[in-house]
Amino acid sequence: MNQPSRPNPFAPFGQEQPDPKAGDAPGTLRAAAAQRARKLTAPGSVLDRRRREVLAALNGDWDDAQPWIKAVVYLLALTAGVLLLAAAGGILLTALTDLVNAVHLPTTLPAHSTGLVRTVTDPVHRYLAARTAGVLPVTGTAAYTLWKATGLAAALIAFVTRGATARLAWTAWSCAALAMVWAGTDPAGRPVAVGITAAAIAFVSLFALRGLSFSLRPVIYNMPRNEVAAPTINVTIPAQPGPAQDTDPAREQ
Repeated sequence: MNQPSRPNPFAPFGQEQPDPKAGDAPGTLRAAAAQRARKLTAPGSVLDRRRREVLAALNGDWDDAQPWIKAVVYLLALTAGVLLLAAAGGILLTALTDLVNAVHLPTTLPAHSTGLVRTVTDPVHRYLAARTAGVLPVTGTAAYTLWKATGLAAALIAFVTRGATARLAWTAWSCAALAMVWAGTDPAGRPVAVGITAAAIAFVSLFALRGLSFSLRPVIYNMPRNEVAAPTINVTIPAQPGPAQDTDPAREQ
């Protein structure tokens, strides 16, 4: 049962204030909420104007759409593009890792091997292990895998697309490989190791840099001559009338 409200003992005499909780009936709160909802969805309200703007953008010209609609659409498109690129990048990275592992250069070769591969790979292993141990958070194995993947990707992309960026990446990778082989080889064998590495890089460059030409071709520029056009003045002189002729037949007789 509802208990009657008690007067406030601290209120001044004759100005007793009622209990604020006494008038908050459930029906009153529900009616107020319904009234607010009707105001929000009524014609001309904020939600109604936004709805009309969205319908106008869908049915009309995109250039005439409201700025907030364009911002929301661009933000959603950018988010979807980032998510798509992240998923595609993860798939490509996994595939590239599998490809690199599939063509892994062995560190130990059979006894009958000539040792040409180890002449290139061993100095790179030693250089990366010495420069990463205790200095960088990456391990020497991870750095070696990245080195292989970068060279393989640059060579393949340069071979397929013939792009200048891929060719520059392959050239930079080749220079870095030569520097690591030089630094990771004993001084007595450096010339031979660098020579073998350069020969291997030159052989791969036949395919990676195909179509690249360094021939110097003359360039001829046909510059227009500075000719001053003389103005031409055309003067039209009207025909002068001739002497008057007498056409009276009586005078001719």
